[in-house]
Amino acid sequence: MIGMPSFLRTAFLSLGLVLAPVRLVVAEVVSEEERARRHFDEALRLADRGETASALREFLRAYELHPHPVVLFNIGVAYSALGRPAEAASALRKYVAGAANDDGRRRNEAERLLRRNEAQLGRVVLEIWPREARVSIDGDPLTRSASPEPIELAAGRHTVLVTAPGYVPELRELLIEPQRSVRLEVKLRAENEKEPNGREWPAQVALSCPVPDATVAIDGAVQGRTPLRRPLLVAPGARRVTVSRSGYAPFEQRVVLAAGSYTQLACRLSPIPTAAAVRLRVQTHPEEAQVWIDGERARERTLPPGRHEVRMALDGFEPWTGLVRLADDPMTVFAQLAPTPSGARPNESELVASGSGPLSRLARAR
Repeated sequence: MIGMPSFLRTAFLSLGLVLAPVRLVVAEVVSEEERARRHFDEALRLADRGETASALREFLRAYELHPHPVVLFNIGVAYSALGRPAEAASALRKYVAGAANDDGRRRNEAERLLRRNEAQLGRVVLEIWPREARVSIDGDPLTRSASPEPIELAAGRHTVLVTAPGYVPELRELLIEPQRSVRLEVKLRAENEKEPNGREWPAQVALSCPVPDATVAIDGAVQGRTPLRRPLLVAPGARRVTVSRSGYAPFEQRVVLAAGSYTQLACRLSPIPTAAAVRLRVQTHPEEAQVWIDGERARERTLPPGRHEVRMALDGFEPWTGLVRLADDPMTVFAQLAPTPSGARPNESELVASGSGPLSRLARAR
């Protein structure tokens, strides 16, 4: 029998491969509404565990995928629980404005919570030059309109940074009081502009250091002690910045400062193990609160005598910051965090029944 030519065998083999049964893979198609539902359910799960910040992120993702009034209501509740009244008020206003057909009791609760958050807000009107300057408040970039519009901020201290290419940056500290308005005018100087007496503008050095009572010096000249409330004004040129405190290894950094420039320096002081060091321990209620001692996340540290900063935070509770003074004996600090104000509780049949915490008013169903 005459054999099949090799080129035909190859052709049939190839054809066989082509005609072999093909297994189709059908990808699961998930609608944006279903994806939003998954984020919403995950947010409720996180909220029940007390992880308010994580729950807020999931609510925001759900709302971005599928805007729904119940999700918006929960966003306002979460912001309120985190002690962010400006964001809470913004979300709740939007909910109330579009909730004509939503549950009446939930709308009433939103209005009560909105009034509570608005009572914690003040306003600032910014007048900035040049108009194209960029503005950030507490590190968050600000979207500016053509005309000065009042900006709502939580009562307390805020930092405003104004920058523009070719101009000297300027950092201002702003004190906001509840239910009051202030005006802040900032006019940036051109980098090549000189003072009226013909001298160059000084540079600004903003130094942050979590250890209090440390001495700050520029080229050996003492400028102040930490924490510094405002940037230091320093003559342009090559400079040596030192930060020192007894019981710590000194910090030193050399910088070259241009006229009118703005420089940020972060200082970290490390304690030196000595016989004089004392143990500082922090206990909190609730126990799961996060604790920082002199900027380092820890519940216990051995430190030199003197003042030290203790900071505590937990989702749903008011943050706490204070100074403690270590003497010659070990010290234990106990702090009980106060829940973020949450106002009157609504009907539990409509909301998450998670006790009396600040998220007890979250809407369960969408």
